Amino acid sequence: MLDFLKRILIVALMAICVGLILIGGRAEAAENSINKETNEWTFPAKGEISDVFDSRGGIHKGLDIAGKYKSGVYAVADGKVVRSYYSGSYGNVIFIHHDNGYETVYAHLCKCQPKS
Repeated sequence: MLDFLKRILIVALMAICVGLILIGGRAEAAENSINKETNEWTFPAKGEISDVFDSRGGIHKGLDIAGKYKSGVYAVADGKVVRSYYSGSYGNVIFIHHDNGYETVYAHLCKCQPKS
């Protein structure tokens, strides 16, 4: 009987592993699509990446760049500013909608000033 339970447990663990592999494959395919749609974007600021997507237990949905105070921040690609405001927690924030359907958000800005 104990041998039978061990075999059932092994089969269950294998099924979980296969399921995780399949789910991971789907995430990778979606990630590749994003890479293709954004491969011509430029990096928006000089500095070091200080935090990445899905950190903080999966709740961080951005890329943090630690740059020098008052250094320039630029849009990754052409687009339309759809929202700009001051937030108590994010400082000055700008939302830019791009032609490929993505929207980028720039936060913790000391000021919002379009470059002429």
